[in-house]
Amino acid sequence: MDFAELLIRFRKRAGLNKTDLSKRLSVSLSYIQHIEGGRANPPSIEKCHEIAKILSLTDSEKKTLIDAAIMKRAKPELLDYINQKVDSQEIPLIDWVLANRIQEVEDPLPQGLSYETVIITNKGGSMLLALKVNTDCMEPEFVDGDVIVIDPSVNPANGNYVVVQDNELNEAILRQLKRKGPSVFLLAINPPHQIEFNNKRHKILGKVIKKLKDY
Repeated sequence: MDFAELLIRFRKRAGLNKTDLSKRLSVSLSYIQHIEGGRANPPSIEKCHEIAKILSLTDSEKKTLIDAAIMKRAKPELLDYINQKVDSQEIPLIDWVLANRIQEVEDPLPQGLSYETVIITNKGGSMLLALKVNTDCMEPEFVDGDVIVIDPSVNPANGNYVVVQDNELNEAILRQLKRKGPSVFLLAINPPHQIEFNNKRHKILGKVIKKLKDY
């Protein structure tokens, strides 16, 4: 759905006509008519934020509207590049309790569960999962509220950040993987603390492949 179609749909849902919207945005009625008729480019991103507020859009709807505006305003050569290079993927955003219960990578989510989703670009594996950071132990690299994307199919290397199932703590934890000779350690940054990886106690659930700010 393009910008014009989205704007018409959201405007009508909010119970506003074109005149109402033009007055609230402080633009001419003809400008709104041209936008909705596909005869003018969408407004600036700043104006899109105003539209989202006026029409009481959700964060997801606002993002969809702004993305549509960017695509409409983009030069043809940029659109060609985007279509060739950028892919997107909707992945489940689960909590840390559920993460600790994941046993089988092939089918990580129990049937019947409801969960949020996040959209990422440049998709990787087919079984990606997302978690929202809820601790300060990995600051400044990861802060409370960051969303991390993990790929259970990737074998992490030295220095990678991983989500680990800790059977002793009975929870999933975010740590940095550190190898020292034959030994492997799980490092917390704040305050500095490390524990040796133990196959009986720990299981690596996935490597962190992406961090999303202010999602």
